[in-house]
Amino acid sequence: MAEDELVAVYGAESEIDALLHRELLEEAGIDVMEQVRESEIFAGITYDTLHSVLLVRAADADRARELLDAYAAEEASGELAGEKPDEKPDIDDGKDTPSA
Repeated sequence: MAEDELVAVYGAESEIDALLHRELLEEAGIDVMEQVRESEIFAGITYDTLHSVLLVRAADADRARELLDAYAAEEASGELAGEKPDEKPDIDDGKDTPSA
């Protein structure tokens, strides 16, 4: 495989998902091309759930996958939200607020 050949490293389910992961790779200095798979005209009609596929050069593929895997692990552990894995978010349920 040629080093400049494009290979798929991520399948995005939405435009926002694609943008988030594309930015992650670009900030690391990896050039990314997005191949949109779903036409807006056929949204909801097709069975393919992928919005797009992110492509990088074959030479950058291993590094890109490592970054994406690390991001997924952080996201799953709650680290991205600033939470510890066993910590529940502090949500105001209104029980401690005095009523007027």
